[in-house]
Amino acid sequence: MDEKVRIAIPVDENEGLKSEVSDHFGDAPFLLVCSVKAESIEDWKVLPNPGAEATVHKGMEAGKLLVEEKTDVVALVQLGEGAFWMLNGNGIKILQIPGESEKKEDAGWYARNWRTLNEIST
Repeated sequence: MDEKVRIAIPVDENEGLKSEVSDHFGDAPFLLVCSVKAESIEDWKVLPNPGAEATVHKGMEAGKLLVEEKTDVVALVQLGEGAFWMLNGNGIKILQIPGESEKKEDAGWYARNWRTLNEIST
């Protein structure tokens, strides 16, 4: 039996599961947070990213929100070193979404198929 997993994806718009994935974690205007079980999205919400308005440490601000949201996994295109260590240190698994030239799906697809993404590690 699959456990429920909380997955976050930085997105460029507030269009729910159809939102376009953002290329930049800290600068993304929104974060889509989904509860996924057995590749089925049980619930989701789009949150304003506090990092988008920050002048420094944008990724760290976004990461703090994901820790508060009890996120298990974040799937993203890229993030800075500080945010990487903060997420990693809080037990949040970091997965790589392909960059702009390879990205083909909306955020909901990546949330449902997070197991197919590669893990980012040091």
